Parts: sequence; structure tokens; C-alpha cells
Amino acid sequence: MNNQELKENLPWYVNNTLNDEQQAEFEQQLSNNAELKQEVKFLNALRQHVKQNISHSPGEMGLQRLKRQIKKESEQNSSSHKSITTWRTLAIAASLVLVVQLGIMINFVQREDTFVPLSGNNYSSSVIQVQFKSDATESRIRELLISIEGSIINGPSKNGLYRIQLKTDDDKIISRLRMQTDLIDFISKE
Repeated sequence: MNNQELKENLPWYVNNTLNDEQQAEFEQQLSNNAELKQEVKFLNALRQHVKQNISHSPGEMGLQRLKRQIKKESEQNSSSHKSITTWRTLAIAASLVLVVQLGIMINFVQREDTFVPLSGNNYSSSVIQVQFKSDATESRIRELLISIEGSIINGPSKNGLYRIQLKTDDDKIISRLRMQTDLIDFISKE
């Protein structure tokens, strides 16, 4: 036994509750350790003093009853611990299933190549999304729409996007709009 184990086993030795092997090992260490002998002597004197001055001691039968009760409670805790472990395992498994399912769903959504607005795409010609600069005036936006023969379908959205229908499906118009950096922040074809 090391020093820490000796200190931990000291109360058990004084109460004669160590098993035979531990008792023999403790007594061997005790014979070589003067400080430990004094601790044992002090605890024995304290034990005797307490026994003499306490009239309501549960006695040996009370101690045995307490040990049985502690053993019974530890067995009950052991069985409830198994139940908790089972539930914990099931919860982890369910979480893993959800993570895998989420990964599959995200992968499926990312494979979607075309953008279709929630309102549907019932327009025969090209529709673009445009976000104008915050300082763009209504007259400049109107001039731009007239020059590209476009009309606002809806907007602005919460993030400032306008949906604009073009009369012709021409990539040159979109390229020309991308050059309007003083008026347009963002442009995208639907």
C-alpha cells in the first residue's frame, strides 16, 4: 500500500472492517510507520470516547441493517443505470439516423439545377432578378426598364430583389445590365 491508500484505509482498520488480506498488509505497514501508529492510537481513543458518550448508538445490529440497506440501494441504482445506458444508446442511434437523413436531403436539394420561384414560372420570356443600389432613383430605374423593354413582375422583396420580365430572351441585355454598376448591385437570370 502506498501512503495515500494507508490514509484511506485507516478508518476501516480502526473499525475492523478491512478484509483479511488488507488487514495483514496494513499491519505490516503499521509496524514500520511511527506516524501511522499515532494516528491509529488517536482514532482508537476517539472511537472509545464516542462509544462511551453516545447513549443512542444503533449498535452492531443497526450497522448491519445500514449495510444491507446500502447494498440494496446500490443494486437498485445498478439496474436503473443499465436502463439509462440503454436509453442513451438508443438516443445516440436516433441522432445518427437524423444526421444521415439530413445529409441525404441536403445532397438532394443541392442537385437541383433549375430555380423555380414558389409562385411558379408561367412566363414565356426570360425573367431576371435585380437588386438596385440603395441610392438608385425611380426615374433611373424606369429609364433602364424602358431601354431593355422590361417590366417589374414583383418586388422589392425583403432583401431588395425585383423580378423583371424581359420581352426577349437575350443574354446581351443581361451583359449590358451587369455593366450598370452605378445602378445595379446584383443581377441573376431565373
